[in-house]
Amino acid sequence: MATELLAGALTGAGCAGEAGSSGAGIFLLAVDVARLGPAACRQVERLCGFVRGAGAPAGGVWVPGELAARRRARQARDGVALAPAACRLLARWSARLGQRVPPCSAAPAEGLGPGAAAVGGSR
Repeated sequence: MATELLAGALTGAGCAGEAGSSGAGIFLLAVDVARLGPAACRQVERLCGFVRGAGAPAGGVWVPGELAARRRARQARDGVALAPAACRLLARWSARLGQRVPPCSAAPAEGLGPGAAAVGGSR
């Protein structure tokens, strides 16, 4: 919300959900991260802990980058979800190029619906 206000309301571009809003406002913040140091890192960790423990709604409260980090860890462990057609295409091209491809598993892959498969992973 803070960025929406800074880039929208204060620039005159308008805010999300506003009729006639151009959505073209820009807010730029430059931070010299080398000057932050360990104390700033501790403050960020404390703030993230406070946000997570603040009575999360269904689905949880996430800080920026957390969902992507969880998805990367899950994909490294379980493999990357591919649609069945993508698995067939990958197998065909791998054979054509003389490369081995990890087999697509029959386990359902999150987010792709019925019939999706996972490729790779560390299991």
